Amino acid sequence: TLAWSQDGGGTVNVQLDQSTSHPSVDFFALPVPVLFKNGQQDSLVVLDHTFSGQTFSFTLPFQADSALLDPDWWIIRANDLVLRVPDAAFGSGQALLVPNPVRDQAELFTGTRLQGPATLRLLDASGRLVRQQQVVITGRRTTFSTADLAPGSYLVELAAGTEQVRLWMVKD
Repeated sequence: TLAWSQDGGGTVNVQLDQSTSHPSVDFFALPVPVLFKNGQQDSLVVLDHTFSGQTFSFTLPFQADSALLDPDWWIIRANDLVLRVPDAAFGSGQALLVPNPVRDQAELFTGTRLQGPATLRLLDASGRLVRQQQVVITGRRTTFSTADLAPGSYLVELAAGTEQVRLWMVKD
């Protein structure tokens, strides 16, 4: 899994995670090429990946809109997951809800703590449960509809196992 963000100054932050095909297979350190691009420019960056969860930081001379992991398919793999993460959520491990204020749909970046099936609860400003639903956290994020909510402030609670995230959301 490659999670990345880029700030307005061109600084790119990357976290590279490797999962093995079987528990008996150890981590395999190797250089990992990543192609960053936009409509006019691209840049191939080779990351010296020595442990899972390793982070990298570098500057690109342009704003990238996408990243391709191992574009020439030199690395044997079953699945690729490349995630662009808002700069404010990258590497902090903190949850972030965007946009906020929200209109029809919200996207919740969960940081590094939550994955898989979870329970999403929305409580209004008085603490009344407005909605409870099951969601799946994939790639450190989940989305949910807010189209049917009345304007106001809501507490968003997301729980998976013993971990929980709580954030305030404003509905326009």
